[in-house]
Amino acid sequence: NDTSSVFNPMTYAFTPRDAVNNTYYLWVRARSRNGLATGATVSVDNGNALTLGCITDTAWNWYRYDACSQQAVKFMSLSLQSHNINITPANAKFELDRFMLTTNPNLIL
Repeated sequence: NDTSSVFNPMTYAFTPRDAVNNTYYLWVRARSRNGLATGATVSVDNGNALTLGCITDTAWNWYRYDACSQQAVKFMSLSLQSHNINITPANAKFELDRFMLTTNPNLIL
């Protein structure tokens, strides 16, 4: 989904497929519109918001860690039912190309 000109929260529905590995790691393919720091907050079902920040690259890159804190953006103990992931840009500089949720903590994109 192209949101390059939109500075609005984005909500996507998803259903986990794995009852055993119920920790999901978020990857986003994003960039900064003008090279100034940007990012987003991310939550599942309006729960605890996690930050994906300090994105300054103007080229599209995949991020799994908050570039500020180096903490993985992950959601634990997700049940096998429909959930909503909410991505809220920090400012109008944040551009999101796509995102992915995976149970594989070692995935390399």
